[in-house]
Parts: sequence; C-alpha cells; structure tokens
Amino acid sequence: MRHKNWVYNCLFVNLVFIKLNFRDMKDRVLFLTVVTIHMFCFSQTSNYSKKSLGSNSINAKSQVAPEHYPEFSWKTIPQYLHIRKNTGYTETEIDYMSGFPLITLEKSQGWKDKDIGNTEAGARKAAVQIKSKQKENTILYYRNAIINWDHYKKDDAFIKENPDALLRNESGDLVYMPNGSTPYFDITKDYVKEYWLNSVIDMVKGKTNFDGVFIDANIKVLADSYFSGRVGEFKQKALENAYFSMMTILKNRLGNNKLMLANIIRVRPDFVNNGLDFIDYFDGSYLESFDVNAHEMKYEDYVSDGIKAVQTAARKGKIIAMTLGLGESIDNELDSGIDDKREDVNLDKINSRIDYLCGIFLICAEKYSYLNLHDGYLASQSLVWQKKLEQFKKPLGRPKERAVKNGYIYTRSFENVDVRVNIKQKTAVLDWHSLRKDNSWYHNHTTGDLNAFVADNGSGDLKKNAISPDKSGERVSKFIKGNDTHSSIKFELPNGLPRQKIKKGVFKISVYTKTNSIVDNNNIKLVLRNSNDRKSQISKSIDITQFDSWVNYTFDMSELSLDEDYYDEINLVFASPNNDGTGKGAVYYFDAFQGPNLKTLNTESTVSSLKFKLYPNPAQNILNFSDKVLIGRVYNIYGQLVETILNTNKVNVLHYASGIYFLKVELESGELINEKFKKK
Repeated sequence: MRHKNWVYNCLFVNLVFIKLNFRDMKDRVLFLTVVTIHMFCFSQTSNYSKKSLGSNSINAKSQVAPEHYPEFSWKTIPQYLHIRKNTGYTETEIDYMSGFPLITLEKSQGWKDKDIGNTEAGARKAAVQIKSKQKENTILYYRNAIINWDHYKKDDAFIKENPDALLRNESGDLVYMPNGSTPYFDITKDYVKEYWLNSVIDMVKGKTNFDGVFIDANIKVLADSYFSGRVGEFKQKALENAYFSMMTILKNRLGNNKLMLANIIRVRPDFVNNGLDFIDYFDGSYLESFDVNAHEMKYEDYVSDGIKAVQTAARKGKIIAMTLGLGESIDNELDSGIDDKREDVNLDKINSRIDYLCGIFLICAEKYSYLNLHDGYLASQSLVWQKKLEQFKKPLGRPKERAVKNGYIYTRSFENVDVRVNIKQKTAVLDWHSLRKDNSWYHNHTTGDLNAFVADNGSGDLKKNAISPDKSGERVSKFIKGNDTHSSIKFELPNGLPRQKIKKGVFKISVYTKTNSIVDNNNIKLVLRNSNDRKSQISKSIDITQFDSWVNYTFDMSELSLDEDYYDEINLVFASPNNDGTGKGAVYYFDAFQGPNLKTLNTESTVSSLKFKLYPNPAQNILNFSDKVLIGRVYNIYGQLVETILNTNKVNVLHYASGIYFLKVELESGELINEKFKKK
C-alpha cells in the first residue's frame, strides 16, 4: 500500500501543473512542499509506533501550548460545547453557552429565522452574543472540508454560478452522501479550493468573534476506502493531495493566532495510524464515534486503540475535544455511528453511563483536553441542553499520574478522585475523595458518598432518600430513634481522620427537627471513635433550640484532648437520653454532613469483604492477601497514595513508615475491597 501511494503521488505531481492553475506563486511553493512531505511520510515507518511515550510520571515533558489556546483549568472536569440550533439563541441560552471555554458553532445555525436566514449569519450572530457575555471564550466556526451542506448562503451562490464545482464520478455523475441528496465539493479544482479557503478566511481571519475554525470530514478524504469506491483510486488520491494543500495554505493564511481544530483522530483499519500521522497539521482533534462497535472489531479493542491514540496526541500538547454520546448511536443506514444524532435518553437512569464516559475522558485527559457529553447536537431536541450534570460540579484537581493500563482496565488518580474504567464491561468507578475542600457544605452528602448506617446496637431506622419536610422536594436522610437510649447513626471513614486534621478543623451538619418531637431534652452529640479501641472516644454535644426549619450545627473538636493517632468512625446521637430513658420514635432529618477534608468512598462500589484477608496484620515485612489482587492502591492516614500494586497476592511493606494504612483493591473476580492494616 505504501508503494502504491508513492506511485500515485508521483503521477499526481507530474500532472498537477497541467490540470491546475495556481494564482499565487506562494501557494505553488506551499503545495509542492506539502506533497513532498506527504510522500515522505508514506515512505517511512511512523515515528509514533517507535518512540517511547516516556515514563508514567505526570511531569513528563510536553509541548508548551501557544497563547491562542483556550482557557483551561483542572478545577472541575473541563468541558467543550459542540452545538447547533436552526433558530437564534435566547438570552438564557447564551448565558449557558458562555460558561464553556471552548465552543464549536456547528453547521445549520439560525437559518430558519427570517432575520438570519443562513448559516454564516447565524454563526456570526451567536459568536457576537457569546463574546458579549464572556470575551475569553474560544469560539470555532464550523467548515466541512468537502461536503456541500445546505444553508450556506455563499456556497449556494457559488454552486449556482459554478455547477462543475461539485464532485463527479468516472461516469460524470454527481456523487452524493449516503442520504442521496448532499453533494461534495471537487477540491481538486483550483478555483474550488480557492473558494473554500476564502470562505473560511472571510469568517475567521482578523478581528472577528471567531478564534479559529473546526474542520470536519477529514477522515472521509484521507481514508482510502471512502472515496476510492465512489470516484476511483486515482481521483481519491488527487482529493487527498488537494486536501493537504488546502490545510497547509489555510494555516499559512490564518497565521499563528487562530486555531485549527479537526475531526482527525479515528480508529479505522484503512486510516493511517488512526490519524496521528496528520495531527500536526492542526492544533488538536475533535473526537466522535469513539464509544461504538465499528469495523468488525471487538468493542474493547476499538476503544482501547482510541484511548491510546488520544493519549498520544494529548501528551504532545494537542487540544482534545472529546464528544461522547449519552444515548445509543442511531442505527440506520444513513446515520449509524454518527455522534450528531443519538437515541433518546432517560436522564434519571443513566448516571452509571455518565460515570463511564467521564471515566474514559479522565483516562485520556491532559492539559487542553475537554469533554462534551451530549444526546445530539441540535439544541432544540436535546434533553441535556442547559443542564449541568452532577459529575461536572465536583472538584477534580490535577492528575497525580498518567493512566495505568492492565488488560482492559485503566486506573488513574487525580487530586480529588480516583478513576477506574473497565472498557470490556463498560463500567467505571469515580471514587471522589471529597465534594469540597476545607469545610464547605455538601448537598446530600450523607445519601450517597458517605457510608452511613444505624450504629452497632441495631436500634433505630435510617432512610437515606427521604423527602425533605420543608416541601422543597430535596432528598435527605431521615432517622427514627430506636428502643436503645443510645440509638444513633454511624459513619465509617475508610481512609480515617488523623489527629492533625481533627485539631485544625470542625464538623458540620444540617438538621431539621419538628416541634412535635417527643423528646424533652433535644440535643445532638457527635462522637469520634477508633474502631480498634471502642472505649477510646471523644464527643461534643449541642442543644437543639430551633424547630421546623433546617439549622446548621458546627462541632469544633480542636480544643478536646485527642488520645488516638487517628479516628475512623463517627457516631451521631440524636436526643441523648433523659433519666427515664425516653426518646423512642423521635424523628430527625439531616443532610450535608461534612468534616475536615473527609475522604469518603462510594458505598455502592467499594465494600469490605469477610472472604478477603490480610496477614499478618500488623505486618513487618510482607503483607499477604488471601486472594490475588488485580489492581490495588495503598494510602497513608493523610489520604496520600503510597504505592500502586498490580497482579499480586502480597506487598512488601518493609520500607513503609510505622503506622496505619488503607488498601483499596480490585480482585480478579471484579469485587472491589477496602481494607486497613498496620505497619509495625
């Protein structure tokens, strides 16, 4: 194939000045340069497959990003917006759009509005509106490299005047998209290429509200099989070389202060190195058709190859705009595998799907990587339009390491979340350390992220998804006091709280108590315990004096004497007993429990196991496991990662400092376990 491409290139260069008449000497030089480079690339083995990607350290050297790159932050999962709307946007919609650092205004913008009428005008108007709200946004103008989409005013006029500008096959018939009605530009013709270049320059160059261009359908031109079956192999090669000429000339004319983002990375058997050989024509790549079954490959192999390609580009400092569909791909002849359209989604039932897609992104992400989760690009038909998913509200923090791959399982740690993705099972665990730093309040913290249950005496009833008594409709926790006078709720802190954190912080909780409470002496007691020594505990009580409303209570433990190095249990005792032992049946609602940098685990995904054992515990040299660990992480009492272990039934702790450690593991069975051990 490489030899055949070389021959076609030589033939093409010999014919190019006969068939094409360049108007500018600079364009001639640029064209010959890009063809020469392109020929050389096909005569060499790709450097991407030979060069090492470096160590797993996140500090590995990468390219310094140009000043015209979008704004970027690891504060939360960085987001990208790829959107179109056939009518103009409302003020509320523009406010929502202005919250995204990187935006592509897709084709078919605003053309149905009488005062807009076409895509160019619709895109311009939207860009002006967004910039008026947030001038730091990076906005890209959509342009297809070869497809003649409807509703472009200048395109319609150009084709009307130049009908031969459209692509024809060897029989002279027009070539159409699978929909049977959308034609292609014949970019091998010099005047067509020049028109296309000017159509982008007019919209993007200079002091416009566009910061660059998004170029689509690159893969259609570059994957041999797409056009060779429609127009023949020789014409396909001519289209390919014309494309490279266009991209080189466009970059030259736009200059260094405008972005060029392309739909260029894609796993395809007929696409050279999954697009990585072409990434340097652009500032980065948009991604679609990433999470699908394609080209008769196993799903997990297809996604694995895609992850590898994205990681390679991202680590070079390229922009990554990853789009992943929430609903299933449309399964029909015209739209199969295209991310522009998706089946309907039920937002109440896809939280695990959202976690999985976020997990895939986080495994790949580097600086200047952005994620777009969508159910189609048409705003008027989207259920997620103007909605903020919960996963995008949580603090992310910088990555601590590059992703570790073990078979089809990937793991990676960020400052505020540990990520585990199993692409074969299409599952992910996002283990958020804490929803806020310091002592900010968590909404619904106790109903999801903190392992809360009735204390060991078994007395009382806890409902974690009760409706708030203030009729707000919010979901909170509800506790009904049991027979035992010490009936209480226990919270497990799998990572523990060291003495230093307790001394510097406070605990907070929001409680709603009704006036018809049957308890005479209403109060809340917070008790800290060490599970290895239940008799060693500290506590503090606060009287309940306000009723029929949510009240925030603060427990400052810093002045108390702390006997233990760490505490791993918290008990909340409502209505400490009177002398006569009353209190049974008293009802308390609570929410937003938070402490000094509590690091909690998702109780649905991480559990303790009676079957899995650590021995000897305490350990001096080797800590053995009763089952083989597929992936494991050891943390100290401060929540810091000490070591990552793979495919083993033991860990050498000889070099560990004496003290308490916490182990999170995944067994070969897929079970997720959380255990604690002591180093002598």
